[in-house]
Amino acid sequence: MTGHASEGTPTLGLSWGPWAFQLRGDEIAAISYAGLPVLRGIRAVVRNHNWLTLAPEVAAVEVRETDEALAVELEVAWSGFGARYSGRAEVRIDDDGVAVAFHGIAVEEFLGNRVGLVVLHRPDDAGRPVVVGHPNGSQTEAPFPREISPHQPFKGIAGMSWDRDGTTFELAFSGDVFETEDQRNWTDASFKTYSTPLSRPFPVRYGAGSRVEQSVRLRAVQTVDVGDAVVGRVPEIGFCLEDPASAVLETLPGPLVLDVSLAPQPGDGTVAPSEALKASEHAVHGIDLRIVARTAAEATAILDAILDEIPAEKVLRLTVFDPVTHLANAEVLEVFADHARRLGYRGKILTGARSHFTELNRNPHVLSGGYDGTVYSVTSQMHAVEPESVMETVAMQPLTAAQAFRLGGGRPLHIGPITIAPRFNAVATDAPRDDELPQPSPLAARPLGAAWALGSVAVLTLPEVASLSYGLPGGAEAPMARLLTQLAGLSGSEVLSTATTATGPVAYPVRSGPAITCFLANPNPWPIEVRLTGPDGQTCETWIPGWDTTVLTI
Repeated sequence: MTGHASEGTPTLGLSWGPWAFQLRGDEIAAISYAGLPVLRGIRAVVRNHNWLTLAPEVAAVEVRETDEALAVELEVAWSGFGARYSGRAEVRIDDDGVAVAFHGIAVEEFLGNRVGLVVLHRPDDAGRPVVVGHPNGSQTEAPFPREISPHQPFKGIAGMSWDRDGTTFELAFSGDVFETEDQRNWTDASFKTYSTPLSRPFPVRYGAGSRVEQSVRLRAVQTVDVGDAVVGRVPEIGFCLEDPASAVLETLPGPLVLDVSLAPQPGDGTVAPSEALKASEHAVHGIDLRIVARTAAEATAILDAILDEIPAEKVLRLTVFDPVTHLANAEVLEVFADHARRLGYRGKILTGARSHFTELNRNPHVLSGGYDGTVYSVTSQMHAVEPESVMETVAMQPLTAAQAFRLGGGRPLHIGPITIAPRFNAVATDAPRDDELPQPSPLAARPLGAAWALGSVAVLTLPEVASLSYGLPGGAEAPMARLLTQLAGLSGSEVLSTATTATGPVAYPVRSGPAITCFLANPNPWPIEVRLTGPDGQTCETWIPGWDTTVLTI
């Protein structure tokens, strides 16, 4: 028999990080992880010598929450059938998972068949494989039974682990040996793992003052399986710097994106030709030149000034954008392209939008003509600046790429600069005041910037994407800068397949020579533990703080 909360028992919903549960009387019920259901519940039970369950009464509840953990303490008294028992249940949720400890004491001597913690597994776990760890360190593998099992399916339990939707959940038990029974025999909607195996003699005499100490810990491990199939190659990655004269230019392993105009204005995201020339001297891997001009004469004047000083082959790509619409003007671009060719330029001529995909999507006519590629930029803080909102924008980036590719008739995409904060206000109707000038997002200099950038590169590693470029505020030592420069150095390398989950890490395994470098980002605000399995079956585990990244070699 099992105890049940009486009708009207108050329910308190609690959560911390990815974990959530309901406190129903004395039961920690409906435990979930990142919205994924995990267990029906955990509670302490007391049964007398006839298997009758003493009724619990919660005498006190205390809930404490800090930045490090959520703690719940329950004082419970059990009584009935001529017996009394008391105890304390302590629940702690922290970065390591959910821990439930039970401290029980017999108020008076009585005969009982079981005192301690029980774990109720979900009925939809039927058929799910389980790895059972035993007290001697051995393991056995078996599924939760599909048909109602007349006998205990699992015995001698010290730990259990199972997978649900790509997340591995692990239970560890202490204080006794546990076993599992199929409660569907009695039409209960659960499998139950309980303490004190039935193979031991019962009833047990519990002397007054005798104690029972038990604990259960539940943790989640995100699994990532790296396959051997090649799903793409690392795109060319370029950079747009807040300060184009920065000494970091010579260390960048990708081209430099420059927006150039004859008369740069505060907040318009452009530099003068003289500044562009200074930057191009140190841009070892060439420049991607985006000229902002009203007329073909303005555009050709800028190009002449630059190509008079540097060889044409150092310019990898060229395009011209209108300073008001931020779109390529077909007439201007045609004259400009002819002029560039006469000057000996043999690189790519692009068309598209200097600003968001929005302008491109609303003006697909700019993509007409026989040009070499489509360009548009991406920003993640156009409408919201919170970290959660910024991370959510990553999943939308490949949608814009797919549609831009269709609008452009299958031309290769050159996406960027991709920035967290807007580089300029593409929809302003007046010159910006000082307090309206664009500012780099502080998130870009934090570990979150690297997690966001890795997510972006991963979702934009597509056959239709020829190049990506990213803004690098925060300096060369910022996590995002370090990650992107490492990825840029692997441009053209094979990207391998992965199997992971929606709540798990972004995994981007790159094979360069015999080694596989696996870039991992945690898109969640809470820490996650990751178990990485390589194509050869070797595994390794790592811990990634919330909104952070790590790199493993496998």
